[in-house]
Amino acid sequence: MDALNASKIYHSHPETKNMAVGIYAKQVVLDAVLKDGDRVEIYRPLVLDPKEKRRQLARSKK
Repeated sequence: MDALNASKIYHSHPETKNMAVGIYAKQVVLDAVLKDGDRVEIYRPLVLDPKEKRRQLARSKK
């Protein structure tokens, strides 16, 4: 995606090169055409399943 290359995000954060990208919470391919004002997002893998995180928080509050 040209916008990501222009932002130099890959230079400052090379680990993002292989991450999924999206526009407004919808995953898209890297050659997707952007419209004026689109928000480009980079999705990193989840560190922990959200359901498991809630369970851990509930256990810690007991």
